[in-house]
Amino acid sequence: MNKIWILLLTCIGSAQGNAQSIDSTWFCITGITFDTIGPNTMHVSIAMDGTGTDFVNYPYITEFIEDATGDTIATGAMYYFGQMGGTTMAYPMATLLDTLPVGFTTGTAWFTYDTVICTLPYPCGSLSIFPKAIVPKITVHPNPSDGKFTLTLPNFRPGTKVVVWSTLGELVYFEELTTPVAEVDVERVAAGLYILEISANEKSQFIKILIND
Repeated sequence: MNKIWILLLTCIGSAQGNAQSIDSTWFCITGITFDTIGPNTMHVSIAMDGTGTDFVNYPYITEFIEDATGDTIATGAMYYFGQMGGTTMAYPMATLLDTLPVGFTTGTAWFTYDTVICTLPYPCGSLSIFPKAIVPKITVHPNPSDGKFTLTLPNFRPGTKVVVWSTLGELVYFEELTTPVAEVDVERVAAGLYILEISANEKSQFIKILIND
């Protein structure tokens, strides 16, 4: 439950910007450091191209992988509300290491923002063993709504689960999907902001939904 609380708390709020034309080429990992004060923390710095009018919502790194071994050496969760174009931000990640592995040469970060997932190589510009793929955008409409939403998943996989959380961390809806297009009906809950979680293969994406009076 603690992990859920952390994720929910960083989802609350609003941000302005449009990530429709922003892809993985806008981002570059500029450095990796280890926290000398807080134990078991690795910071991955990511620079974003663009200007102050460009913005992505809820960016974070889910995993950082050493290419040579395929080992996950750090994991992350939502921490920032967003990142603005022309800035560099250090993303904290949990790790059991206090330095990069001996012989480390290149790595890959699984980076997510809005409803997009992509891979970023380290050092920036190096060739990753992973494809620089972008997951097609999950859509939820209408949003806001009266409590009925249509969820469309371009890369649907059997066993995908949908959960709706209140901003207090309460579970208000759960369903295991059987089709790539599904109806989410939460008309019985109070109006307000909720967090829609879509999870499959131990990975989750989060979308804010708003229920009107």
